Amino acid sequence: MKRTTTLLVMAGFLFAMLFSSCGHKEAQDFVKVINQKDTTKLTKVIAPRVVQWVGVDFATINPDSVSVEDAGQDQLKATTGHGSYFIMKVDNDGGYKILKVKGLLLCDQSMVAQAQAKGYLGKDYDDVDAIAAVAKLKSEQAAAAAKQALQRALDAKVEQKLRQLYSKYVFGGASFDGAANSFCTKKMQKKLIDACPYDEGCGGFIMTELIGGAQDYDTTDKVKAVKPLGDGWYRVSYTVLGSTSSIKIKAVEKNGNVLFDDYSR
Repeated sequence: MKRTTTLLVMAGFLFAMLFSSCGHKEAQDFVKVINQKDTTKLTKVIAPRVVQWVGVDFATINPDSVSVEDAGQDQLKATTGHGSYFIMKVDNDGGYKILKVKGLLLCDQSMVAQAQAKGYLGKDYDDVDAIAAVAKLKSEQAAAAAKQALQRALDAKVEQKLRQLYSKYVFGGASFDGAANSFCTKKMQKKLIDACPYDEGCGGFIMTELIGGAQDYDTTDKVKAVKPLGDGWYRVSYTVLGSTSSIKIKAVEKNGNVLFDDYSR
């Protein structure tokens, strides 16, 4: 963001220099030469000013390498030996302003290409358009990167809690009654209770639901991997007596705390 701001300030500074007026003598020269429509004289009068306008970064530009042409409608196009150009409009008093600049305010061309691919910049663009489009693209990319970082952090929290759930309460056999609110939403708790196959109920949570209903397992079994699937769902791969199986579990985050909300065998 700081770099983008700096570029825009630089752009503004350059345009502040460019949107100026000529001195009286120079203004008369402009008007006279423009009226004559003589490109040779145009170049002679304007070329030295072009070198002055583009600044020290383009100090290697030789006035002899600058060509100036009549672009119609009282507009002139000045092209440097580097291929950079700008179009300026001259009024009747010899004042001028820059209408379009290309190649003087440098942009990362790969970013320019990406901005064009996203539709933020057309084919016929000038430097100011490019700077604005690249700034928009960089802002979007920064926001996307921040979102991805938050998602990675959430995925890590979910995996850590899933491993804790399985290690202690699924394979470890510890009572889940006092921990249920810390691990599951009310919806998930009801689903684990309702999984009891007996009409009279089982009197608690059926934690074996989270290992496919397996009744035989031991404390050496464990979660092998947790893979994010999107929309809050995770595939949990685990071992039961040497065999690998998996289940999908949905996680939600409430007030910074991860809770499990649903599962699908």
